[in-house]
Amino acid sequence: TFNPTASAFLMDTLKFSKKYLLGKPYPEGLTVDPEAGEVVFDGGVLRFKLPVVQADDSTWASKKASRQAESDEVEEHKENKKQRKLQQQMREKGKGKQQHQQQASKKGKKRSLEDEDGGSRGVDDESIDSASALALVDRIAEEQDKVADSRLQQDQLKQDKIREMEEAHLERKTKKKKRQVALLAEGRA
Repeated sequence: TFNPTASAFLMDTLKFSKKYLLGKPYPEGLTVDPEAGEVVFDGGVLRFKLPVVQADDSTWASKKASRQAESDEVEEHKENKKQRKLQQQMREKGKGKQQHQQQASKKGKKRSLEDEDGGSRGVDDESIDSASALALVDRIAEEQDKVADSRLQQDQLKQDKIREMEEAHLERKTKKKKRQVALLAEGRA
């Protein structure tokens, strides 16, 4: 039964085997006209529309303002987090370049690779970054393989345990049947 009032909606299933009672007040400052409401039960979902008769604008405005302030704080926090992450990445990239420059100056020579023409070209930072990226991808792939292997082992252990339990159950059943057959044989003799 659905019984909306001007300040709350009430619903119950007291006429059915599963008895539920739900009463929910409308938000502060909101009054509706329960008689003019529209209720539809469609595919197991109860939908209702109740026209608002009175709404306290100050309550709604303050709630809207507080929600907007919370939303602004969340957005500002996300933006600050992005900025910090970007700055950290820039610092790490800068450290990597400084280390690379220090190593190159210590060696006193520029590394080079042979072209197909026999000439030489300098190794740029992008190829070094690509190599480290490939190493990182390989490391991640190894870790994921280890996780997958451990999960497979866990699944195998579970299956073995289930199999052992089933065998023990079957063994108990056969012993029970043997006892029953022995008792029947004794009873006939």
